[in-house]
Amino acid sequence: MAPRDPTGYPWPTTLQHGAIGPFGFVAASLADEQSGRTPVLAVGSNASPQVLFDKMGSVLEGPAELRSVIIEIHPVQCLRVGHSGHVSIGGYVAAAPYRCDDAQQSTYSVGWFTPEQLATLDATEPNYDRRPLPEELAPVAGAQVYVSKHSVLGDNGVALPLRSQPEVHAWLRERLTCLANSADQRQWYADPELREKVRRELQQRNLIVPCGLN
Repeated sequence: MAPRDPTGYPWPTTLQHGAIGPFGFVAASLADEQSGRTPVLAVGSNASPQVLFDKMGSVLEGPAELRSVIIEIHPVQCLRVGHSGHVSIGGYVAAAPYRCDDAQQSTYSVGWFTPEQLATLDATEPNYDRRPLPEELAPVAGAQVYVSKHSVLGDNGVALPLRSQPEVHAWLRERLTCLANSADQRQWYADPELREKVRRELQQRNLIVPCGLN
């Protein structure tokens, strides 16, 4: 898998129903094949079939009845997407969910995973904990979501909604002294020491807020 340009995160795609198997994404209705699987809401790049295809790897090469990841689209209220309070090793400020007070409806991709597939996906999310969604937020029974261990970016107690990478980089540079002399946003995150400085200064300057989903 070739590295993706971090400035393009979360590499958006058109949301649609279907399945991801050993040969890629196929648009289809597979609601009758959800038994024994766990529904997980995608709020970042896991909504991209190509990203999931790359993450699943050989897990998709099992028996035909188990190998596909089923994808559905569902409306969800009072849940928004912001940014995790850390910088990914991939060089982007990853998406993370947070609870909000308004009842505005948004649409999200939900993946239905077998236990083996879910274990594989968990291994790709070291900065997140997979948790059940509160019942009133869950688009389907038993739905789960990856919640950031670092909370979400915000200012004055208000979470920062998801922005493009150039926009969130500009937001960070306006607030963090450790980025004051960094002109090239790609160079900011190539250095693990600088990524850690970003994480620590976000905490020191109270630029993270609870996600409300723990």
